[in-house]
Amino acid sequence: MSNEKKDFLKFVISFWVYCQLIVSVVILVLCMLSTAITLWL
Repeated sequence: MSNEKKDFLKFVISFWVYCQLIVSVVILVLCMLSTAITLWL
């Protein structure tokens, strides 16, 4: 029982880290895009 819980916890943590990574990449891209648009205009 505890082993299953540990595996589930590991999965949740890795999923959370993955989501955080995607969110920060998206924010970075958005910032770069807005900066490029501002420089162009």
